[in-house]
Amino acid sequence: MVRTVSRAMVAHEVTVPVETLRRLLRPARPLHIRRAAHKLLLRRDTWTRLDADLRLLAARDPDLAEAARSDLGSWMARDAATVYGRPSEEARAALVRLLEDARDELPEAVGARVRWQLGVLG
Repeated sequence: MVRTVSRAMVAHEVTVPVETLRRLLRPARPLHIRRAAHKLLLRRDTWTRLDADLRLLAARDPDLAEAARSDLGSWMARDAATVYGRPSEEARAALVRLLEDARDELPEAVGARVRWQLGVLG
């Protein structure tokens, strides 16, 4: 009698710290690294996702700005209505700064919605 043993591969989740991924977004990094870092940041919480998109727009990233704009549009269409919490004060302050820095690159409706979510008037 022949017995076959099957071996299953077990995937272990590896979480890269947010600050490491943010450093990988910097323009000095190769495009494929920046694109991968952006995609990983988008899979985190709402505030990390918005931060990543706004960073790329504020930096006027020529390669990834359109991906950031597209993701913000998706967030507006599908996810913004289900955001019930607020970020930490530190994250909130960073997002407000990024909103200001990205103002010229950001559709007004998106900027207004993010400001509303953050509780920022004006």
